[in-house]
Amino acid sequence: MRAAKTHRSMEAEARAILTEACLGEAEPRPASELPDWVDKLYGRRKPVDVVDKLIAERRREAERE
Repeated sequence: MRAAKTHRSMEAEARAILTEACLGEAEPRPASELPDWVDKLYGRRKPVDVVDKLIAERRREAERE
């Protein structure tokens, strides 16, 4: 229901919910720690083309706004 109200996909809405939940509690971390965090999270099975897919999805959403 929330995704439909904001004209987002369910995945985009889930990301928004997670972002809201995480921003309030997490301490800011330096960007230099990101590669280590990604390695720890995904190991050898890192996702492919994630950024391109997110940008494309955001552009589609912006067109609907």
